[in-house]
Amino acid sequence: MAKRGNSKSVPPAKIAMAKAQPKATRTSVDTGQLSPKFSWKRADDQGPHGTWSELPFSDLHDIIVKFEDLEGSTRNDLLKQGSHAYTDPNKVSTEIYKALTVLGEIENFENLWSFRVGKNKTRVWALWIPPITHILWHDPNHKGCLSKDFK
Repeated sequence: MAKRGNSKSVPPAKIAMAKAQPKATRTSVDTGQLSPKFSWKRADDQGPHGTWSELPFSDLHDIIVKFEDLEGSTRNDLLKQGSHAYTDPNKVSTEIYKALTVLGEIENFENLWSFRVGKNKTRVWALWIPPITHILWHDPNHKGCLSKDFK
């Protein structure tokens, strides 16, 4: 058997064993049953309807604690409790759409969702890229959502 580059040749017995193994099949996962993990790495302080830095520390602390509490829930549970998934750009403000574009995340629009969290029930916008929910902005006055169904 000829060698390629720096790689070592594979013994014929290992090749035969590998061929005898059944091929792994990709199984579909119901992402709604996953428990989201929340990440603040993409948090943007230049949010379209409010900045994180304008929040009093106690409010920000309440939001962080609430997200820690939510980590045991599934995405479907969160959607039933007042979180919203967005697939229609007409249901969000132009500012939200533009902000996603500026962040280079417009291709992830169908992964956009929002939550009411903390004592003041501020709306927080995030991207769901399973199993991580990437926190983006807060929207204290619900200006980002245009749908009356979601207010």
